Amino acid sequence: MPMFPKSVEWPPAGTLQGKGRSKVWEGRIAIAPFGEFDLRVHGTAEGPTPAQTGAMQKVLANTAALRDTAGAPMVEVIVEGGILPDGLALDTASLWSQLKPSFVEVAQPDYDPSGAIAISLGFEMPWWDEHLLHIRTLEGEFDEAYPE
Repeated sequence: MPMFPKSVEWPPAGTLQGKGRSKVWEGRIAIAPFGEFDLRVHGTAEGPTPAQTGAMQKVLANTAALRDTAGAPMVEVIVEGGILPDGLALDTASLWSQLKPSFVEVAQPDYDPSGAIAISLGFEMPWWDEHLLHIRTLEGEFDEAYPE
């Protein structure tokens, strides 16, 4: 049986696309000051949930503070994880010029044990192309930085 395309308007990002009874919705989202990302929302067959919408709106309203808060933990993950190539100096001031926005993933409402909506912002690193560096948020607030 073919999967029929469907779409839904989602205020934080615009039009999202899905297929058939799938609960996965995809599109693009611009998040200043980072840039434009591919977007995947693990919602319901009808679209993202109100809780997911609220969490994404909190991320969008909190991007400057999120960038400031995530900078040092991201540098720490890169340096302590042995991801930084020899000869490249990296600190919170130079970090963002080295990273390229890749994708945002909005988790299912029951993903986090606390019940908070987890949203991950993934970034490509030019020196480590097989992995991404993520900022994970819970309800729009920084939670952790991690590689994948």
